[in-house]
Amino acid sequence: MKRRSVAIDLVRVIAITAVVVRHTWSDPKGAPAQVICPWAIAVFFVLTGYLWSSRKDLRQEIDSRATGLLLPYAAWTVLISIPYFIWAFQEFPAWWATRLLLADFYGAQLMVLPFSVSWFFTVMFIATVLLRFLGRFPRRVTWGLLVLVVVVTVVAPRVLWFLPLGAGLALVCMLFIVLGQEFRRVRDRITRPLFADRDER
Repeated sequence: MKRRSVAIDLVRVIAITAVVVRHTWSDPKGAPAQVICPWAIAVFFVLTGYLWSSRKDLRQEIDSRATGLLLPYAAWTVLISIPYFIWAFQEFPAWWATRLLLADFYGAQLMVLPFSVSWFFTVMFIATVLLRFLGRFPRRVTWGLLVLVVVVTVVAPRVLWFLPLGAGLALVCMLFIVLGQEFRRVRDRITRPLFADRDER
């Protein structure tokens, strides 16, 4: 039976706590947002890469990610859409409420609260499935795409902002997953780590 890593679980706890703090004190100019935002969510993408399994094929990746990410996303969206848009159609003109409805289902930067808190699900799904697909090709293809994404992010970031379901952000977040994979490769070469589970010592 495979043992859980205490170190990885601790990182998860810290990251989850940071996300909760960030959403509790939601002022984008406040200290929690400025300190936490740059790294809290990125940790989950890095961990995804660190724990990446080479044994999965593309179909298995899609199936597992759809169950773990898309189903909760769909359930959350439907659950909050009913009361939210009953209210929206009562408070705003029909054309405005319809635009709001379409924008929230389109995703990306067009989403508003409370829908925007679920952006992570589609972004993680797209990033992991795309990375699994790229695994069919030499590693340099993945790095070439990531270099292109970084260039676009620096030169014309708005190009990626409005792709549906956060696909543009998924391309950026894929970099963190790949970094996690590289961290794992380095970790596997260390014979005497500073922190290790009992079964590794």
